[in-house]
Amino acid sequence: MNRRLAAAALAVTSIVFSSCGGGGGEPAPSGPVETTPAGPTWEAPKGCPPVPVPDGDFDLLGDPRACKGGQITLETNSYPTHMNYYGPDRDYGLQQDYTEAMFNTLVTLHPSTSQVIPELATSWEEPVPGKELVFHLDPDAKWSDGKPITAQDVVATYDLAMSKPVAEVLLRVDLENLGRPIALDERTVKFVAKTASWRNLIFLSDIYILPAHAIDPKTYIEAWKWKPPVVSGPYDLGASKDGEFFTFVRRKDFWGEGKRQFIGIDNFDVVYRKVIDDGDKAYEFFKKGDIDFYLVTKAQMWHEETEIDKVEKGWIQKQRMYQREPEAFKEWAFNLTDPLFQDVRVRRALFWLLDRESLHDQLFFHEYVNMSSYFANSIYENPANEKITFSPEKGVALLAEAGWTEKDAEGVLVKDGRRFEFDLIYPHSTSDRIYTPIQETWRKYGIKVNLKLIQPSAWVKVTESKDFQMVYINWGRVPFPNIRVYWHSSLADEKDSNNITHYKNPRVDALIDQYDAEFDLAKRALIVQEIDGILYADTPYLLDWYAETWRNLWWDKFGYPEWVTWSNIDIRHTLWQTWWAEPERAKRMEDAMAAGTATPRAPAENTSWKRK
Repeated sequence: MNRRLAAAALAVTSIVFSSCGGGGGEPAPSGPVETTPAGPTWEAPKGCPPVPVPDGDFDLLGDPRACKGGQITLETNSYPTHMNYYGPDRDYGLQQDYTEAMFNTLVTLHPSTSQVIPELATSWEEPVPGKELVFHLDPDAKWSDGKPITAQDVVATYDLAMSKPVAEVLLRVDLENLGRPIALDERTVKFVAKTASWRNLIFLSDIYILPAHAIDPKTYIEAWKWKPPVVSGPYDLGASKDGEFFTFVRRKDFWGEGKRQFIGIDNFDVVYRKVIDDGDKAYEFFKKGDIDFYLVTKAQMWHEETEIDKVEKGWIQKQRMYQREPEAFKEWAFNLTDPLFQDVRVRRALFWLLDRESLHDQLFFHEYVNMSSYFANSIYENPANEKITFSPEKGVALLAEAGWTEKDAEGVLVKDGRRFEFDLIYPHSTSDRIYTPIQETWRKYGIKVNLKLIQPSAWVKVTESKDFQMVYINWGRVPFPNIRVYWHSSLADEKDSNNITHYKNPRVDALIDQYDAEFDLAKRALIVQEIDGILYADTPYLLDWYAETWRNLWWDKFGYPEWVTWSNIDIRHTLWQTWWAEPERAKRMEDAMAAGTATPRAPAENTSWKRK
């Protein structure tokens, strides 16, 4: 989530870009990699002369060699429904890119180390750990209209989010616990939480501060819908055309320029978002040079369609990047209030009848690992979870145990006059190649699933309203899981909450309370492992697969750190912050293209973040 890694994990974010993750394409793959580069020996990118770096107790987020200027053009698969961060009908992708570009939080999480580091606050202390938090604002922090950023802005932001006209649901539980902030003086603000928790400080990395003098809860939703009137961050919203493109323009008067937490990032003068509603179309635009970067989300495409002449000659770079993004539970969510799915045996039966193995054989080049946890590839994964593989015998037996034994004339299972038929809602046409085989397999066993492709904007509304039987979902990944917002019973029946399955379990509720109050990481991990075991047994989702690298293609005109970008966040949400334009490299590429000659190719894989 860019530098935002923590609190709400509101990342049904695949709606913003072409699909990523199971079902909406695929997650980036792992596996054998060709290591013989074509053409001359690759040279590391060259940047501008390093800028002065202030002292600090955290690693730099960017490369101090980075140049300022130029433009990067990236695709987005839908035009924003609005630019509001708080409030209803929230476009989850805003949190990852748009709000990140335009606004700041008190503190943020280091994207590679997860250390809490400054943003608007230069320092902070916890007089009572996890309960009382006092922040000292940077005296240089200013809004784009020149007014200082003050403690009153923090108070006004809280009041806005908690107001009835805005009714912020996704963050409300944590905001209520945190309590209304107290402005001790112009630059000092204090929170006194109702319940002490290690999460309270981290949660604030998701609370973007808005200007008290420019927000009114009664008018905020409409007044801020398309263009925030005042910003604090490195970018402002630039030109746009409904349904076609929108841009962010780097501010020349950004207050944070030269601060340690901003060294080497937010380098492009213009970040251009081109709306392309299909991942395959986006690849064609990319090959023509209309967009600058393309994440290959299909293993088959990576293996069979990317060794084109432009890649062979190095004009387009091709490289796998290892990443350490902790896996989030994702794929197909059940609506547990639907009578068809209230019996856990039915849900478990569908899991046993999910033929992931054939997909690995036929589509995925065996580059993925089946998920067996709601916290896969992390310290929170329960090692005792049963490894589920395709087993018609077990699936059919569970259905029979649940009373699904008879079939109608069409071969569909029936029970008490109801057919075993339901709708699966999803937002990406690229999913068809995956969902159709699943649909056909389930049909063999008397299960009829109707595939319902809808627009991403409509899909957001469906998930927020919880108006579905089964829906594709892809939550964002975070290093510190915020389990309450997904699984606590208090949110099960609330619209706009992340508990979209209506999941309720008293034991999980009690464990969530323990988790939020436990300051020891090792003990928290054991608590989550127990939660994971319960969730896995209850099966509110059908889980898919995961991998360990991103597959990247880009036109060779950019500089970037040796480690490419941050290790634990989708590269499409980060490269606009960590890369920079290199005119000399771009000219070299253009000259080579004109002459038909090769330029150096990057190594086939970047292992900077590979787990040892």
